[in-house]
Amino acid sequence: MMSAQSAAWYVGLSSLRRLTRMVCFLTCIAGFAFMLSACGNGGSSGGASPLSISTTSLPGGTTGTAYSATLKASGGTTPYTWSIASGALPGWARLDASAGTITGTPDAGGTTNFTVKVTDSVNTTATKALSITVGTKETFGFVNYDSNGTLNGDVANESSVGTASLDGAGGYTASDTKNVVDPSTSAQSITSQTGSGAYNLGSNGSITLTDSSGMIVGSGSISADSSAIVLASIASGNVPSITAGVTPLSGGSDVSLNGTYLFSVYDDNGVTNGFPNDEGDIITGTLDGAGNYTASEVKNAWQTDTNTQSLSSANLSGTYSVSGSGTFTLKDASNNVIATGYVGIGGIGIIIGETTSGQIPQIGAAVKLDQGGTNADLNGTYVVTTYDNNGTLNGDVANAGSLVTLSFDGKGSFSGSETHNVWDTSKNKQSVTNSSRSGSYSVASDGTLTIEDSGGTIIATGGVAVGGDMIVIGDVESGSTPTIGVGVRQ
Repeated sequence: MMSAQSAAWYVGLSSLRRLTRMVCFLTCIAGFAFMLSACGNGGSSGGASPLSISTTSLPGGTTGTAYSATLKASGGTTPYTWSIASGALPGWARLDASAGTITGTPDAGGTTNFTVKVTDSVNTTATKALSITVGTKETFGFVNYDSNGTLNGDVANESSVGTASLDGAGGYTASDTKNVVDPSTSAQSITSQTGSGAYNLGSNGSITLTDSSGMIVGSGSISADSSAIVLASIASGNVPSITAGVTPLSGGSDVSLNGTYLFSVYDDNGVTNGFPNDEGDIITGTLDGAGNYTASEVKNAWQTDTNTQSLSSANLSGTYSVSGSGTFTLKDASNNVIATGYVGIGGIGIIIGETTSGQIPQIGAAVKLDQGGTNADLNGTYVVTTYDNNGTLNGDVANAGSLVTLSFDGKGSFSGSETHNVWDTSKNKQSVTNSSRSGSYSVASDGTLTIEDSGGTIIATGGVAVGGDMIVIGDVESGSTPTIGVGVRQ
């Protein structure tokens, strides 16, 4: 029989053994929990690598083609949550916060910069600056007007109507019909041509075109919705030019044009005393949706040899037609074709040119006026291409083309910068200058636009399109040379 002392010793030893087994069990549980936290869910903690974003760049996209990219991270403790730390994704794009995928269908070209942030389950964060560049895959109907140098000792202006296709990968092809008139003989030459080259899209829709030899042939901007494009020729060695284009309206018909439109038109008005006479017109017309129009015109004709101006007005009427592919034909009251061109998406913008036998070079652009307009309709940055008769230089005509970037504040003030390309025809010599611009503007309730310089002098009048994404301007003020301008909101 066990003594009391032996029994106490036995109980104590048994308790010690139970305690030892419990300590071992708890130690195992703690070790297992540690392993779970270190390896579970594919994440890491403790001594694992810190959280970081492993995506270094995002793939480019193309307008009209579905886009998808996935952000990647490493380290930290999953699950991850994704967000935008600064900047913003393009308007067409959506970020899945859990999966880190960016998806959508681009509707406009250009480069968008932003910073992404990843947050892990213990609120550790990492950021990285990224960008998405979208190539514009679009076909534009366009018109062009430029000083074609000299022909038989005189300036020979030309107008073109054609199409240009951007392939979404930095290349383009173009074809057009060109109308050149020899000012000394009034002989007309109409030719067709094709070309190709490359384009580069910058931020906010800015675009530069180069020809097949690598020479820059145009700089400008594509509108925010990719429905319009404006270009100017301002590079060294280039004659002044203006190009305006629209994405042709698919499924168009006469009913697509119904309302009040303001046209700005520029043309070669023949020769006096051996000098070409340029002309700029502002035309306000009503298109009835059934193929008929009536309009009023203010005409600014400039006689170059004397630097004298003639202002006149007239009433116009005739017919128009819109094809299913968006081409546009304008006829006068005698049923003569006076212009052809393209109608843009939604019938908001129109471009026209003159390449018909017996007609002088001419281009024009129009917008459907924003009825109920206010200064707030012009709010943002616009790129405007202009062309004008810059008077005489060394006894000959000096045409000028400009690329202007203007910021409208929505309250009646603007500021910006201009690159001005003047060509001395007598010497075939170019002068490119840069300057700043500022002043005031007003948008009337009928959508018409007036722009004044900082001294209060009217420098252009025109119209604002429905939606405010496109403007056209001209200059028919007393003492002003003929001008045409077309602008798009970036």
